[in-house]
Amino acid sequence: KASANATSLVRSEALNFGTLDNVANVNTLQLRFIFGPEKGAKDTLDPDDNWPSSGANDQENLTNGTTYPYIVDGNEYRFFAQDISGNAKFAWRTNNSSGYADCIGMQTSKVYFGLPAIEGMKLTTVVIGQCRRGGTDKSPEMITTVGITNNIATGSEQKSYVSGGELQNWPGWTGSKDKKVVEHVFTLSGTQANTIYYINSDNDEIGAYFARLILTYEKVN
Repeated sequence: KASANATSLVRSEALNFGTLDNVANVNTLQLRFIFGPEKGAKDTLDPDDNWPSSGANDQENLTNGTTYPYIVDGNEYRFFAQDISGNAKFAWRTNNSSGYADCIGMQTSKVYFGLPAIEGMKLTTVVIGQCRRGGTDKSPEMITTVGITNNIATGSEQKSYVSGGELQNWPGWTGSKDKKVVEHVFTLSGTQANTIYYINSDNDEIGAYFARLILTYEKVN
């Protein structure tokens, strides 16, 4: 509690410091979500097998759009996924026999991955940990483009990218198989509270693959 006068602490004297804010009433919230490359990440972080695995058929839910839970420190956050192609090209890819990192796989430009909307807070920074995708991505010419959209574009509708979330070029890897993760940062402006924003690739042949997310939210006064 702020005071215009200096206050000395005296033994056995009770002082009124006013009402302290609840620790949950934060101005900035940073959340870290892991999808790999830690071995068994899905088994550990999705014990009820709520998220689709590689090869799983979740076509009906993904075509219409569905939410998936993720628990951090006892709090449940919900991600939204929709594949407007109707081909269920979205999964939490795990136990890759080729030795690549566990990751979220968005295999086409038709997949939209909605980030949690938190009451009273707006999304300001998105850090995406791009993971190694597969054998064909080790060429430096294998470039994918990824951005943060504020709409799910259908039909002839154009994608709309939030300010700071414009498309970035993500290069492939060179060298042998590994579980390397490369972070890409989107610093957003003009976002609104209680609003879902979407990770989306504009490259239909590659899509986007990532092993972790670090999301920062700021309280809206």
